Amino acid sequence: MKVEDSIAGIQSSVPGIEGSLLGAEGALLSAEGSLLSTEGSLLSAEGPLLSAEGSRSTARNSIDPENVLQKAGRGLRIDGGEAIALSGCTDIGRLAKTAAALRDHGHGPRLSYAAKVFVPLTRYCQSQWDYCAFISPRRHRHKVYISLDEVLEAVYKGIEVGCREALFFVAAKPEHFSAAARRELQDFGYASTHAYLAALAQQVFQHTGVLPKLHSGVLNRGELYQLRRVSVAQGLMLDSRADYFCREGEARYGSPHQHPHVRLGVVAAAGAMSIPFTSGIVIGIGESRRERIDSLLALRELHDTYGHLQETVVQDIRHGSAGGGTRISRTTLQELLWTVAVARIIQGPNANIQAPADLPPQALLQLVDAGVNDWGGISPLSSNGSGAAASQLQLIRRVAQAKGRQLLPRLPVYPAYVKALSRWVDPAFHATITALSTPIHKPSTSELAG
Repeated sequence: MKVEDSIAGIQSSVPGIEGSLLGAEGALLSAEGSLLSTEGSLLSAEGPLLSAEGSRSTARNSIDPENVLQKAGRGLRIDGGEAIALSGCTDIGRLAKTAAALRDHGHGPRLSYAAKVFVPLTRYCQSQWDYCAFISPRRHRHKVYISLDEVLEAVYKGIEVGCREALFFVAAKPEHFSAAARRELQDFGYASTHAYLAALAQQVFQHTGVLPKLHSGVLNRGELYQLRRVSVAQGLMLDSRADYFCREGEARYGSPHQHPHVRLGVVAAAGAMSIPFTSGIVIGIGESRRERIDSLLALRELHDTYGHLQETVVQDIRHGSAGGGTRISRTTLQELLWTVAVARIIQGPNANIQAPADLPPQALLQLVDAGVNDWGGISPLSSNGSGAAASQLQLIRRVAQAKGRQLLPRLPVYPAYVKALSRWVDPAFHATITALSTPIHKPSTSELAG
């Protein structure tokens, strides 16, 4: 499938998509940018990934999953066809054993997390996907954006409990559909949400030294570049590569920015700009196991090209619902474990595979057994003062101890990227990252005596 044909298909099949998203000036998927060129084979019918037409195929793969697991267990990379064969493996214990061995080979006994302050810049969104309750209704009485003073107040509180990351989250660009948003931006002195986000991120770092990480939704190349200068990492979930979810009656209908080709274009553009990036998939929206593998392969192929995916997140749909708490059904947990293990086997021993930490202790223990090595950003602060966030940190510490593992805090830039800062991060952050990454030397008794 040619890139031009793919773009035409998106424009014709996704209702309400803005022309500027795929237009000449901001085209993430343009032929000139060649970020998703036919040579890259992300959209090629000849590549290892499933085509949109074949994503629901039930054709049996002739490759024996056990042979695939044995190959992976020998430390060999599995190809696309072998990865697809794993969709037929129902033995979660067997998958988990292979995945955990790979994780231990790449990461040893270490589990990690990032101490963060969560900053929801706005809860407005034009998308209507029914499995997300992060957004607020378009017509509400409270303000659209959080203010700089509110952000700084939260960040200073975070510093007191050890936070070194400010995670800014933006679902959309409300000024495109909300007059209230346009008025607020005008009052702040900014023309767009991403310009306001860039200013806040810069101010937070300058005032506090806390490192900004940005999950900013679908951006064009100019916006990605501008935000690269004021942040140390960015992210955008793929969710699923199956494009039929954007059709009428499916989970993401009416959400043009959720189209997988658009989102893969953003991930590719970030790679071309050497932006340390987070992406991943959501399970439980009606996708098949084979489609999850297809999505993981798409992300792996982009990482093969650019080397920029710091972490791959596997997240269940429950974490997109309001007040999810710590409940998870037995069936959902089994699917989460299966997918985490397969993600590890596909992405390899050195990949950072992340799963949600706000789950019951037994579920977290099983996720460790399935190959997880990172719990993502955890805030020691609680927005409602309930202490739930602090309890979450205590819980993953107990889980690590029960499994005989080390739980280590990390920065929003993973250690492998810290070793090559000149390539991955704007020079404005180098000194701070280096200082925060350098272990503090504790003098020995003999040194003190001397």
